[in-house]
Amino acid sequence: MAINLAVFPPGRFERVASVIADPVQVDVIHKSLKSLRIMSTMEFFTRVGVNLLFCLRLYRVVGLVRGPTEHQRSSSYPKRNWMSVTFFFLFVVLLNIWVEESMRTSTLACQLHTECVVKAHRWTTLESDSLTQCPCLTLIDVDVGSKTYAEWMQPKNVTDKGTSFSSLTSLPDGLFDDMAELTFLFLGGHFRLQRLPSFNGLTNLKALTIAALVSLADLPAFDHQQHLERLVMVSLASIDSLPDLGALTQLTSLTSIDRGTWCCNGFLGECDLTNPMCGVHPLWRTPAASCLPANRTEKRATAATLAVIYKFTASVCREMFLPSSMDGLPTEAAMDQCNGMLYKQCDVPGYPEAMCYNARLMGITCSVSPFPIEMRRRQIQQGVGDACHLEYEAWLGCH
Repeated sequence: MAINLAVFPPGRFERVASVIADPVQVDVIHKSLKSLRIMSTMEFFTRVGVNLLFCLRLYRVVGLVRGPTEHQRSSSYPKRNWMSVTFFFLFVVLLNIWVEESMRTSTLACQLHTECVVKAHRWTTLESDSLTQCPCLTLIDVDVGSKTYAEWMQPKNVTDKGTSFSSLTSLPDGLFDDMAELTFLFLGGHFRLQRLPSFNGLTNLKALTIAALVSLADLPAFDHQQHLERLVMVSLASIDSLPDLGALTQLTSLTSIDRGTWCCNGFLGECDLTNPMCGVHPLWRTPAASCLPANRTEKRATAATLAVIYKFTASVCREMFLPSSMDGLPTEAAMDQCNGMLYKQCDVPGYPEAMCYNARLMGITCSVSPFPIEMRRRQIQQGVGDACHLEYEAWLGCH
């Protein structure tokens, strides 16, 4: 990850650790850490009560160790409460049976679902040939790099709701209303999406990435995102203004790269149509922007918004995506060169170097971007990442 942070510019996909990491390991860690959190009043009193009970028992044990004679019974033949002993013995036996059966039946119920990486352990009454009884908590079925063009264009259908490569045209208005626990949101690659639902329900959001929504006209208000720490905006070609950023008091990182006409159309103060951000985009081919009316009453940056922009001026309104630095969609000819082999050298006319790479977890295709090439060279030099292939990666320094 340190190599990716050093090589790739701010806002790039490869800089997000939770995206490029093993999704199974990430989810197991998240589930484990979440189990340590106190999520409700009942959990609070339960945990405090158990701890107090342990403290009381420990106090009694210490008392017996320090003064055993004070706690001895006067009778030479103390009474034994066999009913209590029997109850606790049966309770332990039944508890063991319950745990073992819960683990056994839930494992059997999920045998046919190999994509279920995290499951709950529940006592399940198994039905013959049933595919719906698996108490699955996390289902992961991903292909991070299609090896052929046919696989890329006709991916395996893992849902019952249309093809997996369809681009969304709309999202329900109340989609985020009941997502107060959501902390990470990545929206990207939906080129026809024109409007986003309200973010008011995302009160605990900490990281937000909005990328390649070239038809998006406006951003929702950020009035309830007081906990937001990281905001990334990439290729929002049709956005001509920003909502008020004054509520983002805990923001530690703000990145805006590629086309954003609000950078130069007068939203921040001065209109400069000579700025590349306001010209015809060389990759998306979006039309040139125009200056906002001088007598407008809306679409003016507030003082709080300007303060946030100036605070992160080094990473705002920087770098245009050019065809030479941006990985486009895979083509059949480019994927045929790679034949499913990552980091293999390939040829693109007009470019000195090109490498087979699965940018943004797309198909393995010939890429002319210099960043993945430099990343792989450093990985080989430092002996990290995937083991290098001597035959295909000798040009990168593998020996």
